[in-house]
Amino acid sequence: MRRFSSLPTASSLGPRKEMLFEVTRFPQFCEATARRLGSWNYFLQGEKHRTLIVGEPRLAQAILTKKDADWSDRIIAPVLRRLSKDLLGLDDAPGLIFANGPRRWAVPRAAAVAGLWRTEFIEQSVAVVKEVAAETMRELFARRQAVDVDDVFQRAALEVVGRLAFGSRLGALSDERTKMMFELLTELAILQGTLSLGGVIDEIKYARLLIVARELLALVEPLAAARKGRGGPPACFLDMLLATSRDNDIGDDECVWNAVSILLAGNDTTGHTLSFASLALASRPTLQADVRAQIGDFGPDAPLLGAVLKETFRLFPAAAFFHRVSKATFKFAEYDELPAGTRCSISPWILGRNEDCWGPDVDEFDPKRFLDDDEDDEAKPSNRAGTAHPYAYLPFGHGARSCPGARLALQEAKILLAAFLSDFHLDLAPGQSAEPDPVFAITLSNRGGVRLRLTPVVVA
Repeated sequence: MRRFSSLPTASSLGPRKEMLFEVTRFPQFCEATARRLGSWNYFLQGEKHRTLIVGEPRLAQAILTKKDADWSDRIIAPVLRRLSKDLLGLDDAPGLIFANGPRRWAVPRAAAVAGLWRTEFIEQSVAVVKEVAAETMRELFARRQAVDVDDVFQRAALEVVGRLAFGSRLGALSDERTKMMFELLTELAILQGTLSLGGVIDEIKYARLLIVARELLALVEPLAAARKGRGGPPACFLDMLLATSRDNDIGDDECVWNAVSILLAGNDTTGHTLSFASLALASRPTLQADVRAQIGDFGPDAPLLGAVLKETFRLFPAAAFFHRVSKATFKFAEYDELPAGTRCSISPWILGRNEDCWGPDVDEFDPKRFLDDDEDDEAKPSNRAGTAHPYAYLPFGHGARSCPGARLALQEAKILLAAFLSDFHLDLAPGQSAEPDPVFAITLSNRGGVRLRLTPVVVA
């Protein structure tokens, strides 16, 4: 039997209680610490908390297959509790993403599951993504210059999620009216992801965070007002939230903030994932040509295109960590008792870079490792003919608290990337490194964006 008490412990603090890492490099720090300790699972001691970092799939599976009732709700950063109080007057951090209380989390989650998985909503979503993809390509043809594809894909993702969340055209692709919303969403993600230093610096950042959040709410409230009192079945995510929340004593302002959270999540995650995938393809011309050829035969369902996205999720998961806190003391098959109140951070970043699962080429971008996967269910853990543990691949989490929009996100990414590759050859712009430089601020992005030179594909 393996003992939790025998797992090594590392400190995240130096002698003066300063962090030993740059906040935006936290995933890399945790991976390097695991390698230095010779253990994919270990405890990380901070100033106030001791956290079990999980980078080994058997332990991840043991934790994630325990009943959801065995775990308290996800770890909520103090800054999010404070923001919830100052912004909405609520003691609990509300929302589908940042929920603290079981009811506050369960209500929007139920709305998401009931609505996002409806056949008619899925069909509507695919139509919206295809329309936005066509608009994006037309806008790129007009520019004919080196572009930051991170900006392009985030705007496209914002337009998609805006239409699906609010039932409104945001004009994110070209309309200057939404430039502020895009910039505010970006700043909100950065501020929420880097408020960790303490003292005066954090207070200054928090003051800015509160201003940004209020400005963002002011921008989306007119969109929300247009949905209130509307008859008929729910046609967008906000309609679903409003309909579900009326029977659960959840205020309209909280519903709006939930919808803003969806804007933030849908904009950042899809946009950054497509940027990393585009960078990989631009620096691998042969792979790019092979993917383009398959798209010509299969469209967005091209197997190699799906494998490229999966490999991108493996190396650059949008959520590098997700968290649990044990409610009670219990045992796992291979371990002794895990004490009640233990904070666990399961890391898709470390799991995806664990060579015990993926082999000695773990750091190589090789989509072919996923070509044997079950293409009917791309959001599930992957076991690629048994060469990787099923829980070594968790880009969308797992179980009741997994991403409810995983299928939609994958479909959106496939359609957008297929359209991009069908219309353009991708080359690195001058000064753009072929090596990814991921930075962490709630989600992962490439430092400085991804600048590519686009050449229209000539159809013979």
